[in-house]
Amino acid sequence: MFGEVLADAGLSRRDAGFFGARRAAALALSGEPDEAATVGLESVEVAAVTSSQRTLRVLAEVMDTLAPWRSRPVVCELHDAMATSGSALD
Repeated sequence: MFGEVLADAGLSRRDAGFFGARRAAALALSGEPDEAATVGLESVEVAAVTSSQRTLRVLAEVMDTLAPWRSRPVVCELHDAMATSGSALD
C-alpha cells in the first residue's frame, strides 16, 4: 500500500518523505532490515531538505527497531545519515 501511494507522485515532497519513513517502519517491524534502511535513507534525505522533524522522529523509531541489525552495512549507512541529519539517536 505504501508503495502505491508513494508511486502516485501526488504527494508533496515532505509528505512523500514522511510516508517513506512510515514504510521503513513497517519494513523494519516485518523483519526486512535492508529494505527498511534503504527506504529510510531516501526519507532522511527528504527530511533534511524539508526540515521535517516529524519524519526524523519516525526514522529514529525505525533505528530503534533496526538495533538488532545495526552491523548490516545499509543499516549502518542509515544510522550515519541520521547522525548527520542532527537527530538524536539514543
